[in-house]
Amino acid sequence: MGHAVSALPIYFEAGGSKFLSAVVDENINRLGYSFGALYIDPSRMNDGPTVPLGTILASVAHEMFHAIQNGYDIGYGATSQGYEEGSAATYGVTIDQAAAVPQVRTANASEAHLLSNYLGVNKQARSEAYSNQDFFAYVGRVYGANKLAFLAPVFEQMRGDLSALVTAGNTRARVVPPSISLRKAMAKSFQTQFGKDLGTIYLDYAKNRAMEHAPASRLRSTDPASVVLSAARFHNAALSHLKVDPETLTTTPVSGSFSAVEPLSTRVVIIEPSAVTTKDISPNLTLTTSRGTLGSSVKAIVYRGKLPNPVSGVVQIAKFGQTSDDVLTVLLCNVDLEAKLDLSFTFGVPKPMTDSCHVTSLVIAGTSYSFPVALVVGGFASINGGMTTPRADLPGFVAGTQAGPVIDPAHAALITVMTNPDRIFDLATPYVFNKPVSVFFDHMGDASLTFNTPEISNADHGDPVVFSSTGGALKLTHYSKSLGGRIAGTFSLTLSGDRHIDNMGGRATMTGSMTGDFDVELKPDSGP
Repeated sequence: MGHAVSALPIYFEAGGSKFLSAVVDENINRLGYSFGALYIDPSRMNDGPTVPLGTILASVAHEMFHAIQNGYDIGYGATSQGYEEGSAATYGVTIDQAAAVPQVRTANASEAHLLSNYLGVNKQARSEAYSNQDFFAYVGRVYGANKLAFLAPVFEQMRGDLSALVTAGNTRARVVPPSISLRKAMAKSFQTQFGKDLGTIYLDYAKNRAMEHAPASRLRSTDPASVVLSAARFHNAALSHLKVDPETLTTTPVSGSFSAVEPLSTRVVIIEPSAVTTKDISPNLTLTTSRGTLGSSVKAIVYRGKLPNPVSGVVQIAKFGQTSDDVLTVLLCNVDLEAKLDLSFTFGVPKPMTDSCHVTSLVIAGTSYSFPVALVVGGFASINGGMTTPRADLPGFVAGTQAGPVIDPAHAALITVMTNPDRIFDLATPYVFNKPVSVFFDHMGDASLTFNTPEISNADHGDPVVFSSTGGALKLTHYSKSLGGRIAGTFSLTLSGDRHIDNMGGRATMTGSMTGDFDVELKPDSGP
């Protein structure tokens, strides 16, 4: 800074240890600078190393660090106090213990940083200002080569940015520094020193303190040593814990939100199954923010059990709830340096805006054919008039290439899928067409898949050849037995059809294959 002092007076005075920047009896040097003095509470004289605050050396080092901070002229008010007390707390105890890595103290429970509090927190409970020590100690251990030397460039950057504000006319910037300016200054310094942005470093800190508990993040002897949520590091309002029956997610998603989440703070969503299912329920987890985008303003990680999955978009949770311990834990971190954010989440099986069927491949007799589906009808029972007895438990659909409310079988290519959910017993493996003890029990009754195209005609009378499935697999990703539910999945099958080649009854067998996917809402029988 250009001005130095070789020593500071230390006074022993009851009332708590502190540093005062201006002292009435202090000698002012010839340049007019006052360097302040340290005050140490006499009750600290005989404290040993097992006392939560440490020995008197911890207090001297702590207050001396405040004297150093004072030289950066960043004020000591509501916005900057959390940074100053947090860094001084880890500095003091680390010096006191002559530790090889940065340490933290725990004079009371509020000195442990709650991740639901914002970084730099300074609330009326004064100890919460000290709690910021956890972040600075972690950064020193993981990014600062086990040292706290990185703090000096941070405060220097703060000093420079605040000086620019004062020059620009904001004369109170040194008295009550804007919180945004302090965060941005720390971000600049971290980028310069570590080559990483503050949001990335904060996420690393939050996930380890909340869930992963890597060795460097175990700041206290009581910290967990395995992947588990430390719920005690969050206020109750910062945790959303939902129990949901997986099978209801196909029709009714669950959702929630957090309002006005402070910059550099974290929220948690826990979703666990209230019942176990054997069905293949694969809901989507969708996270939204009131500002910016997921991955920029908000960083998120989804843990399924102990396995982390960084989130940059919609996440599908495959086969949710097939075991009772299939628990999702979602960390949502606001890393927007400027604004409070409203964060929300939705968890459910997505419903497409319209029913869909896609034929991704159709080959007959070695020739590929396009199958642009223009019509999908989903319903129950005699959906295409092929069933003589309507059954409410038999979902299916018809897809065709002909647009319009009525299908003309003679002039349209059709796919008909019929299923019997009473025979769905194992969603973990694909279903085999026309095999006993499977979803397709018999070809013409419980299920069928046929293909009819006018592009391939009988030579003798021009009627289209009707193909049927002779083998393949149908995998259901979702199904329901109720109106408004959905039947969805993929199919892969072989096709076979007989073609008349003359008026004498000559026939030729044509074979092929088809693959595709579908997602159809179940409605009352409305087919042709």
